[in-house]
Amino acid sequence: MSDQQRALNYMNYLAVDELLTLQRPVSEGPEHDELLFITIHQVYELWFKQLLHELEQAQRQMAEVRTQDVLATLNGVKTILAVCIRQVGVLVTMTLLHFSTFHIRLESARRFPSAVLEVYRSGHQAGLVLEQLVDIEVSLREWRFRHVMMVERTIGIQQGTGGSSGVGYLSSTLQHPHSFPELWQVREDF
Repeated sequence: MSDQQRALNYMNYLAVDELLTLQRPVSEGPEHDELLFITIHQVYELWFKQLLHELEQAQRQMAEVRTQDVLATLNGVKTILAVCIRQVGVLVTMTLLHFSTFHIRLESARRFPSAVLEVYRSGHQAGLVLEQLVDIEVSLREWRFRHVMMVERTIGIQQGTGGSSGVGYLSSTLQHPHSFPELWQVREDF
């Protein structure tokens, strides 16, 4: 056994020391949620790298007609995507106000209109109510999207219930204006 093999352990195999230095907040302090923002996006990038690796493997397995292996690999892809979707829940814990404290330092950052930020900064319950309304909108849009996918998976693009255009109609509902346009405009003006 070589010295390198003997020295190989969890920490150096995974380059943990190096990995833990790759989160480099730029804000003063730094702002608490900036580390969360950096970490979650770096984790996404790692998952995307793994997804590409898995899909390339599935492509090779398909070319070799290894159906059981393809199914196992694609199941892994679905599981990784489920993890990525669940990770959104962690990022959602960061509020508009918290994001604004460090986002302004990024090149493409814009400032929020001050009147809206004042509602959040005041610590008044109104800011919490506004965020709950945004959460409701997000949940509604997620349901609409999942509904479209379920119908498309079930009946394809054929005519839907009651003579509707089915998936075509449902897809158009994804583009409806927001229920709370002012709350979304704040984010667009950011």
